Amino acid sequence: MTRARHISPLILLLALLLSVLTPLILQAKDNGKKDKILVSKVVFVGNENVSSTDLLPMMIMRPTGVFGFFNDVEYNPHILEEDLGYIELYYQQHGWLEAKVLSHNVEIDSSDHEAKITITLEEGPRTYVTDVMPLGNEAFSDEYLLDQFGIEPGDPLNRVKNREGSERIVRRYAEQGYLEASVNPAVMVDKQNQEAFIDLSVTEGTQFRVGQIVMSGFTNTKSFVVRRELTFSSGEILDYSALSTTQRNLYETSLFRSVFVRQEESITGDSTSKDVLIEVVERPPILFTSSVGYATLEKLRGRVGVRNENIFGTGRAAGVETWLSFIDRGVELSYKEPWTLGFHWTTDVTLTGEYRNEPSYDYTRYQGKVALSRRVFQRGFFTVSYRHENAEYTNIDVFDFNEETSPRIRSLSQTLSYDTRNDPFSPTKGWFGSVVNEYALKFLGSTNEFFKTRVNYRVFFPLRDGTVLATNIEGGWVDAGGGLSDIPLSERLYAGGPNVLRGFPYRSLGPVDGDDGTPLGGRAKLAWNVLEIRQHLWRWFGAVAFYDVGNVFEQTDVLRFDDLRHSPGVGLRFTTPIGLFRLDYGFNIFPKPGEDPGAFQISIGHAF
Repeated sequence: MTRARHISPLILLLALLLSVLTPLILQAKDNGKKDKILVSKVVFVGNENVSSTDLLPMMIMRPTGVFGFFNDVEYNPHILEEDLGYIELYYQQHGWLEAKVLSHNVEIDSSDHEAKITITLEEGPRTYVTDVMPLGNEAFSDEYLLDQFGIEPGDPLNRVKNREGSERIVRRYAEQGYLEASVNPAVMVDKQNQEAFIDLSVTEGTQFRVGQIVMSGFTNTKSFVVRRELTFSSGEILDYSALSTTQRNLYETSLFRSVFVRQEESITGDSTSKDVLIEVVERPPILFTSSVGYATLEKLRGRVGVRNENIFGTGRAAGVETWLSFIDRGVELSYKEPWTLGFHWTTDVTLTGEYRNEPSYDYTRYQGKVALSRRVFQRGFFTVSYRHENAEYTNIDVFDFNEETSPRIRSLSQTLSYDTRNDPFSPTKGWFGSVVNEYALKFLGSTNEFFKTRVNYRVFFPLRDGTVLATNIEGGWVDAGGGLSDIPLSERLYAGGPNVLRGFPYRSLGPVDGDDGTPLGGRAKLAWNVLEIRQHLWRWFGAVAFYDVGNVFEQTDVLRFDDLRHSPGVGLRFTTPIGLFRLDYGFNIFPKPGEDPGAFQISIGHAF
């Protein structure tokens, strides 16, 4: 009977998966009845210098790989002819000027409705660049232009790099006010000797300066809030990249629905200047938020908040938010100062009161936090903060607990993060990394002294349309003079639950109380979503397959890979008006005595 209860969640999840996949399977079968011929394999012969991996993306008539079941390619001889032309063009753009497709053969298996395509190539000799000569340039030296162009004598002729290098030079000119500059890389080829000579013909045009700055659409926002985000001023040389930087700065204030920054002809008729027009559509300053949901951990939960994002048109923000669920309730007041004492440092102040029920204790905390942050390296942020927290532990289930039940945490921390993701909530490409160091110090008034470090790195890679490969690794360790007993319960490290190691209950991994298995938390943690494949199926439905690895350790020097726990699993994703609904089942493939063989996890949003 026990085994049956353990297997039932898996059966339910598989039934849900089948309910989504069945229409797709039936549709695929219907397509098969129409005797469609699908491309099963493409073979290249004679490609000694270019790999098949590089040539296949040039074709539409190619197998679609692991996820081709949902988007098979039907053989079409007319499209194949176009593909052969693109292959020849690829060779010619990369210096094989005499390359050609000698022949192609299509083998059709009528019984399996499959087509195998064989393409025979003759690459011929490759042409190399002998000389590159800039012409017509006065604002920049020959050496600078050649460095920007990126092609030197001895390099293979590559028309793609020619275009990219020319565009790079045009951008450098635009950054110096030459908005009408153009570059034409004229290529002369000596076919007998397989040599190429490139003349970089530059037309610089007029160097423009910033004329008048015209702002439009600002009803609630004061002008100084906009002007402090500008990266240019009237009379300066017009740097085209500064316009895009200003547009990004204004977007990131969160005050506007849309921002357009562009240059126009001067209204004074000055032929050497360009006016800059800044047009915005403001957001409503008052924002009300509310949400209701269900999750494995919190059960029913709700959240309500109100926030003024633009107090008196100054760009300052303040708000209040409260939440309630089966395991916690709380309220938080917040204030944001986007420019601190006239410097581009953002100050965030939060006051929080919360009660939370954890597996081995309950705690009430009252916290004040001040964080000072600013952008670094374009996509990075550096933050320093101070935490002033008073906590109270009750209903402690840890056997023989004699530690501090009313810890007072006074800590300083610094955070460095970098984010290249295309979307922070549902990314399809890019990466995110962060390092957080926190120091709780007795001379600040802390009852416990410890040092905590947390590291996080996640990567997202699109395999094809609708398919994303993702990985996420989190590491942490806490150091205290007296060992684990000097670290408050809420400051220890835990693992297991809806986001990582999904085959285990919340916070169940790592050191436990020997009497009843109550989680104690640890000083070292490794939690790795080794692989998560996210596949869009149909409209608002998607599915994932994942593999999680990790554990929590009592000491920082006893982390052993043999002790890592493993949890593969599958899940469903439903895009709803209130966000992404997530249903996962993780397997505990090597269960210890008393452990379940898996766990259901229900939550909102991606696991990472």
